[in-house]
Amino acid sequence: MSSAGHKKAHLTLSLSSHDLPQVEVGDKIKPDTILITGESSHRDEFNLGKLLEVKGKAMKKYLKVKDGNQVEKGQVLAEKGGLLRSQLIKAPIAGTFHITDLDQGMVAIEQEKQGEEVKSWFSGKVTEVTNDKIVFEVSGQAIEANAGKGQPVSGNLHVISEVIDVLSMPTDLEDVILAVKEIEADIIAKADVLGAVAFISENWTDEAARLPFVTVSDIKTLKSYHGKNVIVYGDEQQLLIVADSDQK
Repeated sequence: MSSAGHKKAHLTLSLSSHDLPQVEVGDKIKPDTILITGESSHRDEFNLGKLLEVKGKAMKKYLKVKDGNQVEKGQVLAEKGGLLRSQLIKAPIAGTFHITDLDQGMVAIEQEKQGEEVKSWFSGKVTEVTNDKIVFEVSGQAIEANAGKGQPVSGNLHVISEVIDVLSMPTDLEDVILAVKEIEADIIAKADVLGAVAFISENWTDEAARLPFVTVSDIKTLKSYHGKNVIVYGDEQQLLIVADSDQK
């Protein structure tokens, strides 16, 4: 794992053929600056069965919506009662609900976006604009990831260098990027329900997980950044430690 500088780093935003850049080289970027516009569809697929801790078709009896229903962000998709509390699974985005694989417990929400805008989640300066990417210079430290998946998200970094399980993991994970040495499917599912926004790990085995992730060689090298604001961009295998002056 290598860094790309402590003061200035570069962040790349990939473009599709439908994306129209709204910035030019030299533009200064602030949070909520419109970077691109375009039309696209987004499909958010996740394992609802794992979140409910049930197998296969048993998931269906807990559903509060039907295949093909329109759902709103935050709407309850499924509810499972328990002795101490009820477990509610809510829609992460608005769109059309689909059961994609009942045997595996997989569901998806498909969202058609007309005139979609992508806004900046950081401060920086545009250094390059091409047909397939926009490159930004940002304040902070870029760390090279080994692998990754998912769109860019930012959050507060919580580093756990020792091995944990679903019983010993922290529960205060709202808007947190969780960095764990080894991560298993049950930890991923619980962290998702608790509000985590992304994961960093030395290994990744759950390709069905819906949240962004990157893998790094040694979690211990992130320990000094615990509590800092970071950006994870899985599809570009990027991890950015935001400079203190840019943290919101």
